[in-house]
Amino acid sequence: MVKKLLAMLILISGFAYSPAKAQVYDGGEILIDAYYGYPNLLTGFMRTAAEMDVSGNVSVRSFGPGGAKVEYLLTERIGFGVHFNYATSVVEYEEDVTRGGETNTYTYTASAPRWRVMPTINFHMGSSDKVDPYISLGVGYRSSGLEYSTTDPEGDFDTDDINFNFDGSLAYRAEFGIRYFIMDNLGIHTFIGIGGGALSGAGVSVKF
Repeated sequence: MVKKLLAMLILISGFAYSPAKAQVYDGGEILIDAYYGYPNLLTGFMRTAAEMDVSGNVSVRSFGPGGAKVEYLLTERIGFGVHFNYATSVVEYEEDVTRGGETNTYTYTASAPRWRVMPTINFHMGSSDKVDPYISLGVGYRSSGLEYSTTDPEGDFDTDDINFNFDGSLAYRAEFGIRYFIMDNLGIHTFIGIGGGALSGAGVSVKF
């Protein structure tokens, strides 16, 4: 799917380029994006780990990756910005615990919230007044961790059941996308990228 999306984006960007057309941007403009991406890869990994290590029923929920980008256009081709995104993955399961001859069912929850903030440099390649194919590169900071909770009054949570290594705080991003402005200041966009969560996604764009 990602390969097909990449091919589509490259094809559209080729049609979008025409030296005779006006530019989407002028220097000094501000661009704001909000998006929701896919997939949330860690959720799948956590589900697999839980199902392999615990005997109870496993349920999973997640959010994101979702994010926002703010960019200042130095010229019609180059801009500097900040990219923020957030995602979380939650795995929950129940197990029967016998103590003192009495059996109770307790719930165990592991959650992995994470966010990234990255300064970016952005290159706008098109020559259309509506279509903006772009490349964005960024390096910044990542915060991530694993949190546990349980209804077990003795707090008997075996953290080896669901355990991931979140060493390192370096975040990076390489993204290729296309914006299409349906109005002068309002558009939609789609992208593919590595780092920062989303492999692919879509959202809205506003320029001032």
